[in-house]
Amino acid sequence: MCKGVRWCTLQLSILCCFQVFQGQLDRLAVSAIQALTAVMLKSPAAKEVFKERIGYAHIFEVLKSMGQPSRELLEELMNMAVEGDHTSVGILGISNVQPLLLLIQWLPELESPDLQVFISNWLKRICCINRQSRATCVNTNMVIRIIETLGGHSLLHGTCAENLIALLGSLGSQSMSSEELHQLIRLLRTTDPKQAHPYVVPVMRAILTMARKQGLDNALQYFDLSHSMAGIAVPSIQRWPGSAFSFSAWLCLDQEQVSPSAYSKGGKRKQLYSFFTVSGMGFEAFITCSGMLVVAVCTKKEYATVMLSDHCFCDSLWVRRAVPAY
Repeated sequence: MCKGVRWCTLQLSILCCFQVFQGQLDRLAVSAIQALTAVMLKSPAAKEVFKERIGYAHIFEVLKSMGQPSRELLEELMNMAVEGDHTSVGILGISNVQPLLLLIQWLPELESPDLQVFISNWLKRICCINRQSRATCVNTNMVIRIIETLGGHSLLHGTCAENLIALLGSLGSQSMSSEELHQLIRLLRTTDPKQAHPYVVPVMRAILTMARKQGLDNALQYFDLSHSMAGIAVPSIQRWPGSAFSFSAWLCLDQEQVSPSAYSKGGKRKQLYSFFTVSGMGFEAFITCSGMLVVAVCTKKEYATVMLSDHCFCDSLWVRRAVPAY
């Protein structure tokens, strides 16, 4: 895997060493990005190795050295972010947030206003699909990256800037630190105190979006267990203290952003709890890929399950689940 990553990066690096036509340069860069996407496809480990050992900053510098990017190249970075077709917003979610940060950083240097508007509008859509997408963006410091980009407002098309500020409002409704809010307000300073900054109105709208209560009550603090390897571990149970137990928790599940073909392969279940002894007996409950709750009991003789099929839990709502087991 690491050899594949190094090879793809070498492809990008040699772009700086040869004088070729711009069209050929773009095609080679697009092919390199496609190869990188294929190497890191569905592999958190490969993404982490690439981020730590090579870095997206290196990719950014190499791509910038080629001059103005083509729309095809920018779209390939968007495809890398969703690991699929970037036009499938709502079907595909964010699989790799790093290309999104790169695109935000690149916006002020794009000479085409149409490209600026196109990319910023897509970013606003993909980053705000659901709670999980917003949390992913917030946790990677996207808010600061957007504010830094907005600092070059003279290079940004008005619609592009408004899209980025609207995205800030959505991400801020998820989480925003006092330092981030301070930097956002500092953007509104002007050298002439009598002249209002062009961001004043959209920034005020964004702040109102952050403060406004939207929809039903949401948890302000929670465990984000969306990663495939995330969970809460408890010590092994050597012996059950009694003949029964009950499990109670608040949970919220967003609809999985996966292609329809994934369901034909069985999909992935969300484990609610799993308590087993060393001999293999115990209790578990999980949510199927279609959102149904399944409660199971495993004894020496059988594995019995009951499915609650009259309600789908992948509705992005906070619900309290209590499961008694006897």
